[in-house]
Order: sequence, then structure tokens, then C-alpha cells
Amino acid sequence: MHSIVLTNDWVSDMSGGKYDNKPILEAGNKMLINYTDITMRTAFRYELLYRPATALYLSIILMIAVCVKEKKISYILTVLPMLLNIGTYVFLISSQDQRYFYPNFMTLYLWILIAGEVFLKNKKIVPKKRENEKKKGNKTLVIVPAYNESKSINNVVNSILKQNIENCDVLVVNDGSKDNTYEEAKKTKAIVINSPNNLGIGGAVQTGYLYAYKNNYDIAIQIDGDGQHDPKYILDLIHEIENGNDLVIGSRFVEKTNYNQKFFRMLGNNIISFIIKASTKVKIYDTTSGYRAVNRDLIKEFVEFYPYDYPEPCTNMSMIKKGYKVKEVRVEMKQRQTGESFVSPLKAASYMFKVTLSILIMGIKE
Repeated sequence: MHSIVLTNDWVSDMSGGKYDNKPILEAGNKMLINYTDITMRTAFRYELLYRPATALYLSIILMIAVCVKEKKISYILTVLPMLLNIGTYVFLISSQDQRYFYPNFMTLYLWILIAGEVFLKNKKIVPKKRENEKKKGNKTLVIVPAYNESKSINNVVNSILKQNIENCDVLVVNDGSKDNTYEEAKKTKAIVINSPNNLGIGGAVQTGYLYAYKNNYDIAIQIDGDGQHDPKYILDLIHEIENGNDLVIGSRFVEKTNYNQKFFRMLGNNIISFIIKASTKVKIYDTTSGYRAVNRDLIKEFVEFYPYDYPEPCTNMSMIKKGYKVKEVRVEMKQRQTGESFVSPLKAASYMFKVTLSILIMGIKE
């Protein structure tokens, strides 16, 4: 009202103060006067646009419709602040001025956007797999992110190449290593990208997916540069992609054959697995495995979205919720050739808190 005034009658003097009752935007002021005159001229328009009760009822109706459509009760949380605000004024009859109910309108505007996104958006259509897609000779890229892996990178690349996989290339993404990882990788037959700065595991792997996308690879497989992933399972992952799966996870736990993990690591994995199952109804046994294969559709997805931190749990859940087909296959892990990494209890607890919160929000949001 300091910028646009409907009429001077609406502006009152303050004791010892001054009001600017001249509109600074004449055209805007006229538009506002005309809009107010039209919308308040009839009782119906007034009730629809200005009554807080109307905003309340419409918000609840849209919320119920979306809950039924998405089959998720958690959308109720969005109207809770509005209901709590109204509840406080039930006991303050004399204070039920319209300005106290502005949250009703803001909630309604939010729900108009949510309902529009849910009911009007173009749903992603995951292409059905055709039999002729189960072809041999898919062009495959093995992505090896490496950070200070000079002791292992040479053996990792050579172990992959020894599998003699048809139409398969190896890409090493040197993620700003401080040792001579880049020089060791250049001695192999791998394609090497040298990042001058450390991008983190998510950034390094996404660089690989971007390379795969721009060079028209059909399958991309991630293998860590520390030597813990055994390349002998690559063909198993490729086979499952060719059988129509979109994302194939090399799992240590899917057949309960490799449970020699630390207690807290297993506990964290089980918590993440429970949240994913509760949100998607799909069980992922090894939620943090970085030994994964994806098809051409997910290569494009990961170019557009790939978290820099804890990417595996988040992308697993995201792709399931988008309707992609995910499968786990049993793999055995090897000892890291660069030595067992040390993670302090504080860092482990921080990781669990962040990743749990992240996928919980993702479960509500998507």
C-alpha cells in the first residue's frame, strides 16, 4: 500500500507522522482499482477470491485429490501450518480479522501449483524394451573414477581389458589426484580425463556419464579405481541390461553371501534400504554399491541429475520412483588395493544423517 493506493480514503494520518497517499505507479493503480471493483462487485467473486474459508476448503480438497492420486498421505503436512494457525484463532473470536488468515491464501496458491504439477504435467514415459533391443555388441563404457589411486589404477584398467568385452572402452576420470594417478592411467589403453580440481565422487562419475552420452554409448558401468570391484562381473551386469533392465546393481548382500561388513555399515545400509522400500515398495539390498550398470536412458538421466554426495542411494530411489526397472546381481568385493579407507564414527554418523534426510525428503517430494 505504500506503492499503490486504491483511494485516498483508505489512507489515514498518523499522529506526528506522514503517509504517502499518492500512487507512484498510475497505470498499476488503475489496473488494481479496476480488478478490485470487478472482483468485489458480486458476492460470488468476493467469496471465491477473498474469503479465507474458501481458500481453506479448496486447499483441503486439492490435498485430498493429490493424496489419492499419488497414494501418499505425507502431503497432509503441507496444510498442517495453516490448520494450526486457524486453530489458535478459534479461541480468539475477537481477533478473527482477515489479515490473520493470509496463510490460508498462501497455502491455496501452493496447492494450485502442486495439483497442476501432479495432474497436468506430462508424465515421463519409460520406453518399453523391445525384443530386438536384446542385441549383442552394445557399445559399453566402463567409468573408473580415481582419486589418489596411483597404486591400483593400472591393475584395475588392465583387469577390465582382460575381460575381452566386445565394443567396450574404459574411461578413467582422474579427479584432481595429488599423486601420479594421471600418469599411471596414461600408461594403459584407457581413455583418460584429467580434472584439475577434485569434483567429488558424484562429479567424477557424472563426467563419465556425460562422456558416454556425447559419444553414444549404449551401456555405462561404474567401477571404483581402488580395486575393490571385481571386473569379472561386468558381463553379468551387461547381460541384465540387455535383458531389459535399466539399472543393474552389483550387490554384496542380495543373496546374503557376503555379510563380512562392519556392524554400523550394515546398520546404515539396512536403514537406507528400509526407507527406500517404504517409499517405493522396491527392496534394494546394497544401497551404497557403486558397482552399477545403466542403459542409454539412464545415461541421459544421470547427465541431467547426479548428486555430488552419496549419489548411489539417491539415484537408486529416484530412478525407481520414475518407473525404471532396477535389478541387483550378486558380486563379490575384493580388498582395496590402496588399503582400507578409514572413516571416523563422527563422519559415518554425519553421512547417515544426511543421506537419510535426503532420501526422506526425496520420498515426500517425488
